[in-house]
Amino acid sequence: MAERQTGSALFYGDAVSATGSTQLYPLGTKREEEGRTFRYVKYDDGAGDVTAVSGRVCGHLKGSATDASPTAWNVTMDTSDSAPNACAGVLQAIIVTGQFGWILTRGIAQLITDGGDDIILGDALVWDAADTGVVDRPAAYSTSGLLERPVAVALQADNDAGDYVYAFVCCD
Repeated sequence: MAERQTGSALFYGDAVSATGSTQLYPLGTKREEEGRTFRYVKYDDGAGDVTAVSGRVCGHLKGSATDASPTAWNVTMDTSDSAPNACAGVLQAIIVTGQFGWILTRGIAQLITDGGDDIILGDALVWDAADTGVVDRPAAYSTSGLLERPVAVALQADNDAGDYVYAFVCCD
């Protein structure tokens, strides 16, 4: 029996790398292709004017100073403008601020690391708050486990020359 697909480029009419100024789907629309899950988002470069970079991690944009709750499916790479531990996924393209596109929320992806060359197979990976859009090993473990929310699990040791690692992303 053939596997049922819940989404494809034919159904959606665009690729997961497509971006644009016109909103084509409701924000947060879930799309599944080839065992990977994507969400439709709007990008905001944040107060730090952080340009979106494909393959980098982004987070849910936090609310105002009086409401720190995440803004649904508005995302940024600016760690100062993201709700703590609210990683949304991995950008699939360069999305201009105020425009729309897809992020990977579950599945295998190549992620940019902090360059510390310390990631090994099986490491939990977290969004590095000190380095925009990259992942790293958690800064600390406690006796009960991680102190930070993992966004992925390393499927290999990081590539020292290229500062990347293949990982299974688990944000959704």
